[in-house]
Amino acid sequence: MPIEDEIRDYYDQGREAGRLSEGPGLLERVRTQELLGRLLPPAPAVVLDVGGGPGAYALWLAERGYTVDLLDPVPRHVEEASAASASSATPLRSATLGDARDLPVADASVDVVLMLGPLYHLTEPDDRALALREARRVLRPGGVVVAVGISRFASTLDAIGASHLESEEFAEIVAADVATGRHLNPANVRGWFTTAYFHRPEELTAEVAAAGLDVDGPIAIEGPSGSAPTMADLLDGGAAQRRVLEAIRRIEREPTLIGASAHLMVLGRAPVAGPGPAGDQAGTDAVDRQANTPFRPDPPDAPPHPMPATVPDGLRLELSRARILPGKEAELGIWMQMLTDRYAECQATLPAERAAFEATFKHTEADGSVWMYHLALLGTDGSGLDTSNPVDAAHEAFARRVKERGWEELTPMFLLAPAPILDALTRFGRTGQA
Repeated sequence: MPIEDEIRDYYDQGREAGRLSEGPGLLERVRTQELLGRLLPPAPAVVLDVGGGPGAYALWLAERGYTVDLLDPVPRHVEEASAASASSATPLRSATLGDARDLPVADASVDVVLMLGPLYHLTEPDDRALALREARRVLRPGGVVVAVGISRFASTLDAIGASHLESEEFAEIVAADVATGRHLNPANVRGWFTTAYFHRPEELTAEVAAAGLDVDGPIAIEGPSGSAPTMADLLDGGAAQRRVLEAIRRIEREPTLIGASAHLMVLGRAPVAGPGPAGDQAGTDAVDRQANTPFRPDPPDAPPHPMPATVPDGLRLELSRARILPGKEAELGIWMQMLTDRYAECQATLPAERAAFEATFKHTEADGSVWMYHLALLGTDGSGLDTSNPVDAAHEAFARRVKERGWEELTPMFLLAPAPILDALTRFGRTGQA
């Protein structure tokens, strides 16, 4: 199932190798890496990068401990990825020619399928559906597909910002993009994009869900100002870049703005398999993978656990856990990122709460269920969350969306800290003052 000649000819010009290192491509790369770091399961995991081009993301993931196989339909891309891999201290496991619609990979054999390009170069809906079903087939239970599309409105926004509408031919292409989603470059004008399909945000989400995947998204990658001429200058690796990324992160899921991003991302998770037929070994394995760790939240009126003698009077040592709702694992990362972005606001709430310290952890059980654990040392007369405070209100809203209601409270047994630190923690827990 070859790709269209004009698509292969476009990429045979070597356009992709440096695209993500300059101009609008730089923000696309930085944000895609940020989202992958947030949404993918931790290394080591097996990643199949479908349509991985010259290997920009595949090699970046290999450097971070993932086992990565790259597949691309363009021979030049495979050659460039292979050469880059050969000179890397963390090479790819493989880089081969292949088609997203017919993956040369065994069933349930990978943890992640990256589809950062194929879905916009498969212009027919049946081809995109086949590619997504193939991705679903090769995923292990609980594995993820990262599907990226180009926004239906990307060419319109680019044309306005870059003054391309002085060309009547380009204006006609842009109008057709919005009307049909099918982008064409009939005169093969150099510098204009090649044959592609541009998605509406809800359309990309629906296509991923139709493949039998649990969907999280859509997420705007660059946001509405990704093609701003000065954007690359702001991505300096320092404070300016941090502020740009914080601003985009705040609106990455805003429904009224998602379509204004050039690229859209949807995460699809393969459901954890249920039991198969009696006597079927595959069914037995699936039973082992089922989410069977019980969640037993303490009743709201349950008496607090007694404190061990090593916890100073007036303080409570708490370790609580709650199960993350199915399909909300990625949003847990977004929740924690929100708290990180608003760290100073969170610190300002600690005196009233008499919270001497707090820490949150994520854990995946052997059955595939995902849990969050919260550790805190608190004064007994603290106020708790105050939802009239904006950051506390946002915190509580995430809790309602992401985790099951309630907490399991673990029994504290022992606390150890150096005397000066314990004294400081005790003073803050009792008075809210350092």
